[in-house]
Amino acid sequence: MFFCKDCDGYRVRGKRVAICGANNDAVEYALGMLHYSPCVVIATNAEKPSWSRKHAALLKEYEIPVEPDKITGVIHDGCQVQALRFKGALEVKTDYIFTTRGDIFHTKLAKSLGARIDRDGQIEVDHCMRTSVPRLYAAGCVTPANCQMIIAAGQGAAAAQAINRDLFEESIANHSLRRFREVQLEEEKTVPEIKSAKA
Repeated sequence: MFFCKDCDGYRVRGKRVAICGANNDAVEYALGMLHYSPCVVIATNAEKPSWSRKHAALLKEYEIPVEPDKITGVIHDGCQVQALRFKGALEVKTDYIFTTRGDIFHTKLAKSLGARIDRDGQIEVDHCMRTSVPRLYAAGCVTPANCQMIIAAGQGAAAAQAINRDLFEESIANHSLRRFREVQLEEEKTVPEIKSAKA
């Protein structure tokens, strides 16, 4: 099962592809997969489609079939998918399955701290991953970025750098670095040994 048409579409070239989902993303996945395969079907798994009229019209225009029934099983040979089984014993031959995000954003903690959430349910952040709450940062799939591990890791690194910078600036502003330095000056050797270089 794949999650990203952009990352894995090339792997399924010429194969039968099922897109599991019932929203605009599912329709766009199906349309995008046409670049790689002529045989694409959407399986809603008995979920009522929430795609827009525009997306419904695109499904019709591009003649992409939709299976509306509940998926009751996956027929496979070892790790290789062979078909999806639907309620009523219908089987649809397929080689690969993609699922659309349909994310559930785990933002309860951020919300409880007062962070702003966008209309899609994601935490609003700036370019340094700062939220609307001072000293609260967010990265990865709870933010508006594409939900991929490598992007989440990059966002995490950006957040870490911002945290370090913010803590540094705070330590200058509230003189905590000065207090730390005073302890060093009292208890540690703070000047390197100096020797004159011989000619």
